[in-house]
Amino acid sequence: MENNIKDNILDSLAEAVFTVDKEFKVTFINNVAEKILGIKREEVIGNYCKNVFQSELCSVTSPIASVLKTGKSILRWNPLCRVKME
Repeated sequence: MENNIKDNILDSLAEAVFTVDKEFKVTFINNVAEKILGIKREEVIGNYCKNVFQSELCSVTSPIASVLKTGKSILRWNPLCRVKME
């Protein structure tokens, strides 16, 4: 039941949101992300992030990996210079 509450909250956001586990498998994608990307959550849940989004943001040098490794939030990220913005 706790996941349903979290899912409902994430689905109510106006921003696209997806979550991954420590193996970079997609565990959740909200309604906005589905609409923007033109994909259905049933098609992506359980698949590797890199296969779904075709993005470097799903690699071991990504902000997602940094958060998973350190447990600390990243407020801003500049993908062009690959340096964490403070």
